[in-house]
Amino acid sequence: MKISAYFTASLLFGAGLHGYVQQPKTAGEEFKNIQVLKRVPADQWFDTMAFIAGSLGVTCDHCHSAKFETDEGNPAKLKAREMMRMVDSINAGHFGGQNVVTCNSCHRGTLKPQGSPVPNAEHWMKAAQSGSALPAAIEILGRYKASIGMIKTQSISVRIERFGGTGAATTASADVLLDGDKARISHREGGGERAMLRNGESAWIDEGKGWRAMSKGETFDAFEIAEVLAPDQVGGVELSGVVFEDKINGLRSYVVPVSTKDGRKWLFFDADSGVLLRQRSFFSSFYGDASVDINYGEYKVFGKAHLPTRIEVVNAGGPGLIVRQVISRRVNIALPSSEFQPSGN
Repeated sequence: MKISAYFTASLLFGAGLHGYVQQPKTAGEEFKNIQVLKRVPADQWFDTMAFIAGSLGVTCDHCHSAKFETDEGNPAKLKAREMMRMVDSINAGHFGGQNVVTCNSCHRGTLKPQGSPVPNAEHWMKAAQSGSALPAAIEILGRYKASIGMIKTQSISVRIERFGGTGAATTASADVLLDGDKARISHREGGGERAMLRNGESAWIDEGKGWRAMSKGETFDAFEIAEVLAPDQVGGVELSGVVFEDKINGLRSYVVPVSTKDGRKWLFFDADSGVLLRQRSFFSSFYGDASVDINYGEYKVFGKAHLPTRIEVVNAGGPGLIVRQVISRRVNIALPSSEFQPSGN
């Protein structure tokens, strides 16, 4: 312990004299069997993998088996390394080592590189349009807040489909009760059922053997469905860019760049109705920004609120695509506090 303390003190003293800054670990130092992208910062590794997966329109299991570090039995992983070396060579030879060319430069979300241009009439129409003044971001956010109305509690029945990897789609269902930061979820899949509760910072799960407290690591995935079904999908944000136009499924939308405590987002609002069509979250990776989309559609009126009944989470670095289809929804109903406490606690 004395030697360790002396070594630490020496580093701190050296930092004061020589401007020593501890360098973050690289992927080559942190993980096993990294052969090409050894220089990628370790804390950007998984977002870099998500960037590559999204560029090819695949999920992790396209290149990886259950043992991520092994090369056995998957030629796609070896091919991916070959392509990474090609990208490195192009950037080194033509762009001074800058990451100008990436997997997405050719693949554009498909496994086979896109070698031919696709005629795009909308591109030429946009070029001929004269720019019109866009509404202010604060006005767009205000319209959205007005569209969702005042929702305090919800009871929702949902059908869930997961499309990811190379296997068939899987289905599940859930009943969800929401009251502010409280949630109760009954989840059914493959003949099994589990119940989950969240009450403020506390969370519990019952998988058929009685209630137990959940760790913080478990709660993120468990209550993600509660997050995407919450009436306000924008919450507290800070404006971080200029409003611009785009189209979502043929609908003209206003895009508002924002920042949150978790990072950067683009919020896509329907230009006519003001409802939220998409939110795109960005994550820094070695090659560029990786992203996750949440798409909202099939809006219906509940009470006085316009809320989506179809929600798609598109995440190449995770399960691929999860679709939640709302079967029924009741709003502003009485939910006793006992609904959000495990029985016997």
